[in-house]
Amino acid sequence: MCRFKIVMILCVFFVASVSAQEEMTVEEKSAIDEQVSIAVDLAVSENVTPLLVAKSLNLKFPPDLPKKSTDQLEKELELIVSEKVDKKFPQSIIDIHKKDAYKKYPLYKKGDKVTVRIRPTGRLAVVSGEYRGINRHGELRIGSYDVPKVDMTEDVMVYFDKELSQKKLKKYIENKLFYYHEDRKTYRKALTPRERLKLYKASGYYPFEKKFVPADVYLKKSVEISKKKYREKMTVILQEAEYRKKGFIKKEGKWVKEVEGLISFNNDESVEEGAESEPSVEEKIESEKLPVRKREPLFDNSFYDPDF
Repeated sequence: MCRFKIVMILCVFFVASVSAQEEMTVEEKSAIDEQVSIAVDLAVSENVTPLLVAKSLNLKFPPDLPKKSTDQLEKELELIVSEKVDKKFPQSIIDIHKKDAYKKYPLYKKGDKVTVRIRPTGRLAVVSGEYRGINRHGELRIGSYDVPKVDMTEDVMVYFDKELSQKKLKKYIENKLFYYHEDRKTYRKALTPRERLKLYKASGYYPFEKKFVPADVYLKKSVEISKKKYREKMTVILQEAEYRKKGFIKKEGKWVKEVEGLISFNNDESVEEGAESEPSVEEKIESEKLPVRKREPLFDNSFYDPDF
């Protein structure tokens, strides 16, 4: 009989300890979440308004409607960019390169005073005098010196052969203009997005999802996104606060009834269960600096496209 009583007492103790950590029921959660939803709706309506979002984005409220179409702006943009590109890389550079080419590779004619290097080093590496044409052996005659055919290389003949001179001039100018045109293209590519953003903003358009939209559409989209983000944040905070207010604590990812302790059999003292006690609802909300019913003028603009 004594053993039976002991078993009964242990069973009662076990049942009591389990029932003290019951999980939140579907009905309890539904009732609390409904209250939270009402509180969140109120917080969103107070803290995320078109006026507040417009101020956070430095937009005029209400925003002005654009007076020009995007097609018109693109034509203006082309003129603006072309003007800036021409200013940095003027067309006159082409004439400068041509002038330099003719100076570097002059085509001599009979009677001209010339100085030509016919070999890298050694005696008569450089010859000077009047160009007298080509003798019967096909050798250049400069002053009293006849240049041997072995020294009549392309680098020498470019100054005396018209066809060879034209090829050399063309190649030289093309090489110089290649870098000129490449620099223009690179500069235009970098300049266009910056000028487009400046022009479109000044005309009442703003970047949104890789395209430009009118200011009123931009504000409407911004408000929608801001409300969604703010609602998500407030739901988590107010939901947790309300759960704790109703006596629940979070353990192992689940909300259970808060444990207040078990009474010992000798009735002398309470036996506390669990680890350190969690902060109260008031402490939690205070630490978040976001009171349940207090206006929170928060606007999260992290959704804007930084690459645009």
